[in-house]
Amino acid sequence: MKKHGVINNSLYLFGNIWKESKLQFLLIFLLVPATILMPFLQAFLPKVVIDGLTQKLPIATYLQKVLLVGAGLAIAKMLLDLMNYFMEHEGQEMRHFYRLKRIITSAKMDYEKFAKKSTLEKMDTAADAVMGSMAITAQAGRIFSNLLVSLFGMISFVPFILQIQPFLLVIIFVSFAINCLYGIFLVDYTEKIVDTSQDLNRKLEYLSGKSKNCKYAKDIRLYKLGGLFFESYKTYNEARHQLHTKLANARFLGNLIAALFVFLRDGLAYFYLIRLALTGKIPIAEFVFLFPIITSFSEWLMSISEQITDLREGSLDIDYYREYLSIAEEYSFGERNALPEKFDIELKNVCYRYEGAEENTLQNINLHIKANEKLGIVGVNGAGKTTLINLIMNFFHPTSGEIFIGGVDIRDFGEEALKKMYGAVFQDIFIPPETVKNIICCSQVKCNKKLFEKAVNDSGFQKTLLELPNKEDTYLVKSTRTEAVDLSGGQQQRLMLARVLYKDAPILILDEPTAALDPIAESEIYEHYNEMTKNKTSIFISHRLASTRFCDRIILLDDGKIIEEGSHEELMKLGGQYKQMFDVQSQYYN
Repeated sequence: MKKHGVINNSLYLFGNIWKESKLQFLLIFLLVPATILMPFLQAFLPKVVIDGLTQKLPIATYLQKVLLVGAGLAIAKMLLDLMNYFMEHEGQEMRHFYRLKRIITSAKMDYEKFAKKSTLEKMDTAADAVMGSMAITAQAGRIFSNLLVSLFGMISFVPFILQIQPFLLVIIFVSFAINCLYGIFLVDYTEKIVDTSQDLNRKLEYLSGKSKNCKYAKDIRLYKLGGLFFESYKTYNEARHQLHTKLANARFLGNLIAALFVFLRDGLAYFYLIRLALTGKIPIAEFVFLFPIITSFSEWLMSISEQITDLREGSLDIDYYREYLSIAEEYSFGERNALPEKFDIELKNVCYRYEGAEENTLQNINLHIKANEKLGIVGVNGAGKTTLINLIMNFFHPTSGEIFIGGVDIRDFGEEALKKMYGAVFQDIFIPPETVKNIICCSQVKCNKKLFEKAVNDSGFQKTLLELPNKEDTYLVKSTRTEAVDLSGGQQQRLMLARVLYKDAPILILDEPTAALDPIAESEIYEHYNEMTKNKTSIFISHRLASTRFCDRIILLDDGKIIEEGSHEELMKLGGQYKQMFDVQSQYYN
């Protein structure tokens, strides 16, 4: 991980405050005089009271002075509370700004980068910078303001400390230096703990998420997995607890050292102050004034150490956050936004290897898919079918070799051009909490009614649509809205098929699009398949070999290589692995 340093990260936070929240930027500086004035007025009020009594001032003059200082104190307190309220509010708004930026980065990041384990780990650690109201992104403005308050407050109160005993400044700054040094050690130690606990946090989040997911509730109950979940969670949680205990012990030791120095420093200060009062070197009113001044000076000095430690700890979170954002910048699309004249797809000597793997998942793939051709891809699990599709769609980038669309290197196309080219139904379906119309029309401002109706009919979703309470305006995902509904697995697949047909992209990719459908519904989809794929280059992936019989050509993948290729009839005549697999499966079809 690249470490930007405390100063660089502080400037990064400060710069974003300036750009995104002018009010908080202004409050950082306005809080300085207001906060420093408060302890001064609080100390000055009793001094005025005692001075008036000892000097036997006229009652009118005496009350005027007391009321003036008291009113100033009350007004300063109200203004300070108001500024603190807005500082807190703007701090949370800044946290939401950083959080939204992280979400947008995740959504727009190159898929290959996003899918890597190392990226997922960085995403988890980046979340620490925006999680909770006390995150550094929420508290940065407060920390900057507190640091300025403490610095200027301490400087402004130095003359009063010199009045008591100059040697106190030596003790004060020695204790400050020791606190800062221990703070540096604590931040470094915290970084080690965070790095070690990342894996544990991910495991705990996985177990917690699965235990609350209704999709897995039946398995958990039927196979008594609750106990296994509990034991695994307990083991990981205890390991994390041990790490956090070590960190808590280190923090406690730091607080203990700080407390000892506070006792020594303040004890000596009060000793000298009391001695000055008892020997008559300062009047009682001056004693009453200086006593809280010592307390404020001590608090500001401690605050400087605390703010520096907070910035150092927060800097670690910002390093993780900025590193995650930088991943999105590592891949850049091409500049060509014009679509090619034809949509044939050619792979030349393409190999692909996953991060951390010792061998290629795909090896020397040479494949030419003609424009408007219907290609079927079959093979056992792990053969490389999904990886091949990810490469064709530019989600993954070849470890070696080249991919061309319409004779143009896929790397030359811009992001928008690639999005226009492809329409796909994937195995893992994501249903957003939106209306059916918005889902099918991809949230377009104006939905093409004619194209919408055709997509709904061709996908077989028409019957489901008519049964929905608000038809196409029905919201989905019941957990997000009381009036929403949940669709079955088969209905979800039909909905996704309707969406891809509405998009009407020139390249159509269907990854197990009928896996959740019953045989009759599946047959209905196949009847419409030729119409769906008319004037399109289409790729159909399936485990069921009977599903790909209508394709112009079929390729059989095994161990990352194309081992057989041809039409269904040609492959059956070949009598190879495809025929063996088909014969085995056909026993269950008949």
